[in-house]
Amino acid sequence: MNIDEINFSGYMYPLFEKLAEWVGLSDNAAPVLQVLCLEKYGQDRTLSSDEICEATRYSRSNTSLLLSQLEEIGLVKTQRDFSQTGRGRKKFRYSLSGDAEGIFAIGFKKVLDCCSSLSTMINLIERNNDTNAEFSKIISDLKRVINKNKSMLKSLPALQLIE
Repeated sequence: MNIDEINFSGYMYPLFEKLAEWVGLSDNAAPVLQVLCLEKYGQDRTLSSDEICEATRYSRSNTSLLLSQLEEIGLVKTQRDFSQTGRGRKKFRYSLSGDAEGIFAIGFKKVLDCCSSLSTMINLIERNNDTNAEFSKIISDLKRVINKNKSMLKSLPALQLIE
């Protein structure tokens, strides 16, 4: 697919909004993620930030911010564009770092991290004996459910990709 022909108002766009949300980003990241995914599953070539800006109609600064966020969570890989020489800023090319399973792995990791954070909070509450009888019941139940789900999440094949 030619990136100039991407439809950001069609049926595919809501899917990429949900994928962006799944990995913990705002829906503003959806067009960049969509361009990179379609390129990965199409011609599988890297794109310059100018190409991504042109396809998404985003400004350079917004595109750069979103690419940085996608790179930070491990969805995008960056490589130096040595074909661009001369003065000025270094040029880079971007591509999706994995595939659909990698996108899901990052989302599952986000959920696992949230469960771990909840466990830490519960442990802190228990250590400080900051509960009454009724509250102790919910803390105990939350702890059980969180630990059960952490075990289940850790066993997911997708998470083995990013550990």
